[in-house]
Amino acid sequence: MSPQREASLTTGDRNWRNIALAVVCGVLMLGFTACDDNQPSVDFAGPPPDSVPEGARPIATIEFGDPTASDDNAGDGLVAMRCNEDVLVLATPQREVHAELPCERMPSEEIIEAYLEGPAKITLVPADSTGGCVSSEACGKLFVQSESVGRLEFTVGRAWIVER
Repeated sequence: MSPQREASLTTGDRNWRNIALAVVCGVLMLGFTACDDNQPSVDFAGPPPDSVPEGARPIATIEFGDPTASDDNAGDGLVAMRCNEDVLVLATPQREVHAELPCERMPSEEIIEAYLEGPAKITLVPADSTGGCVSSEACGKLFVQSESVGRLEFTVGRAWIVER
């Protein structure tokens, strides 16, 4: 092969490398921009899933219950924790919290039963500092705290509350 032909291949290879590098850099820059904390969070408006009762109010934050309350004062103790059609339901005598969660992320029945045996505190906090969703499955963190069992944490989508 002639030296001219070798130089031409080397120049062609360099051009392809430069193009590939530019594409990779562009993709990386888009990725970092999409994940930038200063970007507004995504709003996942729209109707709730069918399993959420009519009249349920959308919520971004909530905190209620006392995990240290005596059983006599455990008005916000959990009476049910279930998942139906990818919606987690935490029920107390006063209210129900419904939150989007794939049912395969639910804890075992044994763990659920342990949380139903006493008082609990339920807390929902936003997934980001603007109070909005960062993806369809990450609008908030839902915590269930029990003094005797510990704390469960769920990354949930949108959430609603029904007051009884």
